[in-house]
Amino acid sequence: MTGLVTITSKNQITLPLAIVKALGIKKGDKLLFTTQKTGKKMIVFAQPVPDILSLYGSMRSKAHQPYTLKDEMRVARQAAAKHIAKEGLK
Repeated sequence: MTGLVTITSKNQITLPLAIVKALGIKKGDKLLFTTQKTGKKMIVFAQPVPDILSLYGSMRSKAHQPYTLKDEMRVARQAAAKHIAKEGLK
């Protein structure tokens, strides 16, 4: 796919609608541009970069649930009991 763009005095461009639709991007989205020089031509690759908030939960396994305060207290009590059993009360 090709499209003609003009660079403004602020080094900004407007992407052709067909490219916007092909990339699936919308206003405010970020794009990562990388270049590759091949002979006398420069190839520009554009890739959408997800917002960090949109990645929330993407790495969590379905079996893992977030810790609650109750969980933290249980873990702390178990660690304290193990320490007391090993070292005794001083």
